[in-house]
Amino acid sequence: MRSINRPWFLFASLLAALPLGTSAAGPAGKSPSPPTNVRAVRQDFQAARITWDAVGNGMKYFLYASYDREPLEFHKEHDAQPLSDTLAIWDAPRKGPRRFIFYVTAVDPQGHESQPSKQVRVHLGPPPELP
Repeated sequence: MRSINRPWFLFASLLAALPLGTSAAGPAGKSPSPPTNVRAVRQDFQAARITWDAVGNGMKYFLYASYDREPLEFHKEHDAQPLSDTLAIWDAPRKGPRRFIFYVTAVDPQGHESQPSKQVRVHLGPPPELP
């Protein structure tokens, strides 16, 4: 009778017990969790710094912004391209209100987008007076 290499046998047994089609985002076909700890701070009168905690390896993120007025109309920022980092510097339009609301979503490598994060607000203040 041939002996079984125990460490290899245990590893193969554990591997066989794992569900197929799982990733850092969870089971295949499921959306990732939304980003947490989203923060927005005024960088200057024209820009905001938005940060959040990473959801998992291989995730990218979409940043959405809206003027802080009704009706809220959120738009994907950064040319609707997903961000690889957990930091975004967002430049405000030159004219218009100076209060904004943001949220972030995570997107996994298969393109599944999470539910929105908690919304955060920032007030950039008035632009400086031009001579």
